[in-house]
Amino acid sequence: MSQNYTKSANNALKYAKRIALELKQEYVGSEHLLLGLLKERTGIAYAVLTKNGVEDSKLEALTNQLMMDHTNVALANKAEFSKRCQDILDVASKEAKHYKAGQVGTEHLLIAIIKHPDSVAFRLLTAMNISVTKLYGDILEAMGLAPAQAKRYLQEIIDVAEQAIASVPSQLPSGFPAHIAETIFSGISHQAGILKMSIR
Repeated sequence: MSQNYTKSANNALKYAKRIALELKQEYVGSEHLLLGLLKERTGIAYAVLTKNGVEDSKLEALTNQLMMDHTNVALANKAEFSKRCQDILDVASKEAKHYKAGQVGTEHLLIAIIKHPDSVAFRLLTAMNISVTKLYGDILEAMGLAPAQAKRYLQEIIDVAEQAIASVPSQLPSGFPAHIAETIFSGISHQAGILKMSIR
């Protein structure tokens, strides 16, 4: 795996696995990946997330709250990537190729999370009132993309965000805290509207 990822991205994936085991999970989910990106302080993702107000303590608290009702005890030192997280890794690889990067970086992992609005990680960002529009724009800026290119790619995020609005109620895990679910649903709807305005 390490040969396909930058050192920072590979470290973030290792952190994600470690966090999953610490939380006694038998899988590595998108929420653990997001935490891993925050733990790896040398990547673009960390710089962009912290710039936009994503804090370790808040994210960990929300993740712990979510995990309280969904604890699957991990087996020894083993924690495999969930199907959703693997999908995110696959998209990250495609993003790296799209932007003609030699390796998958933390920025590509974060873009892939943003392009999966049905993931727990995306919903946690929304629950923290993080603007996905600004987050995505800051990633593109950090990657050195021109405004015209950024505008075109923002349209892609609008499309996936709008698709997510209808799927939120059915995709949330059973027992997911109601107040967080309501925040997520309204947040995604609001951000879809903001995205539309941002590309006009």
